Amino acid sequence: MSSWSRNIKEIFKLNIRKKFIIINFFIVIVLSTITSLYFFNFEKKTLYKRIVTEVTLFGETLAIPIVNDLIYERLGLVEEGGLLDNYLQGIFSEKKLNFVYIAVLDDNDTVISHTDIKEYGKRFDDELMLKINREKKTIVSLNKDLFFSKSVEVLVPLLISEKKWGTLRFVVSLDNERKEFAFAILKIFFITIILIFLGYFLVLYLSNIFVNPITTLATAMTKTDIEKLDTYLPVKGDDEFAYLTIQFNNLIERIRLANEELQKKNQMLLQSEKLASIGILASGIAHEINNPLGGIFNCIHMLEEQKDCSSNKYLELIKDGLERIENTVKKLLWMARKGEDTKEVVKVEELVDHIIEFVKYNVLKKRINIEKNIENGLEIFINRSDLEQILLNLLINAIHAIEHDGVIKISCRREGEKILLEIEDNGCGIGKENLNKIFDPFFTTKKQGEGTGLGLWITYEIVKNYGGEIRVESEEGKGSKFYITLDEERNT
Repeated sequence: MSSWSRNIKEIFKLNIRKKFIIINFFIVIVLSTITSLYFFNFEKKTLYKRIVTEVTLFGETLAIPIVNDLIYERLGLVEEGGLLDNYLQGIFSEKKLNFVYIAVLDDNDTVISHTDIKEYGKRFDDELMLKINREKKTIVSLNKDLFFSKSVEVLVPLLISEKKWGTLRFVVSLDNERKEFAFAILKIFFITIILIFLGYFLVLYLSNIFVNPITTLATAMTKTDIEKLDTYLPVKGDDEFAYLTIQFNNLIERIRLANEELQKKNQMLLQSEKLASIGILASGIAHEINNPLGGIFNCIHMLEEQKDCSSNKYLELIKDGLERIENTVKKLLWMARKGEDTKEVVKVEELVDHIIEFVKYNVLKKRINIEKNIENGLEIFINRSDLEQILLNLLINAIHAIEHDGVIKISCRREGEKILLEIEDNGCGIGKENLNKIFDPFFTTKKQGEGTGLGLWITYEIVKNYGGEIRVESEEGKGSKFYITLDEERNT
């Protein structure tokens, strides 16, 4: 690949402002160069025509008295050569033109008068003489490229009617004209340089007008916080850039509203999962309520039959039963409430014990042993409701995975700025074909009525929201182990 094509590719890799400046500045240079060449050629042609016109007019005007002198000499009215020589010397001395020499030739092309006396008697037989003898009209020998022309040679036939009496031949130096032409070229060059500089500043000005709005819009897009979506650009003017800015602001507003709607939907899903968890705990709650209620009814029945002071014993039992019912109802209300988006310092071990209380009935029913390995005094700055939801969802899944007589291990520790949470069970495990689906919403392998398929998805979303990671290791028939990493530094 040639270096030229590589350079072109490098140009198109630049940002739009630089490309705009380079391309338009290149156009300015090309147009300035074309304009300069036009005026250069115009100046050259004008000067060429002026030189040809001047020397032709001068030569044909000078030829008239010379013809008269030749007639007078032929008639013997004047001394041969004397009058003509004086006339040529006078013209040469006047310096109307920058003459190199002036000569008069007879009809045999021999010099009969010359400003340089050494040239008398010289015969010219060059191509110009052959041409003028053939055409019998004025000939101007001048190179059209004035750079290479140091002089112009003019031949004028000396005619009376159709008879040629001789030839007027003179050479004019073009030193003055060459200087004039050089000055004109220099002037064109400086004007071109000025035009290029003016064009450059014009391109910079236009880039500010046309490119800056695009750059501003691109910068705003880059800096837009997808969480806050509070970037709005001021609308200036009523052109296409203003329209583009309006559309950008409208897009930001639509995304913001869509995010708000999505957050509402997610909150509804979280609430739905909590309600599903309540259904799972319903049997335990019913057991916890029915047992003390049965005891209360028995105690009341005993009090009705016995009217002595020993009834105080039964009243204490009634009070204890009612307190158990109250605690169970409080747990139910906690499960149904909607968590607030506030963070606080949470003692991990206390929270784990609190969550275990909610699943205690199912744990006892299946004879599951829960082993805790929580770092002593471990605390984390987090939304309490979010951490409760993570632990509860994973514990419920672990309980469902165990038929009976199983073990669930919960461990949590700090490593630097990260909190590592691990929950392991020896239940039925997860098949390989389902491992990449378990965090999908509404995916479940549970029986109908036992789950919504949202628990692990909600857990996944909460963990990701905290900049953390969640992964699972599982083998069908041997159990599962969930690993959760929370970035506490990001939470702050």
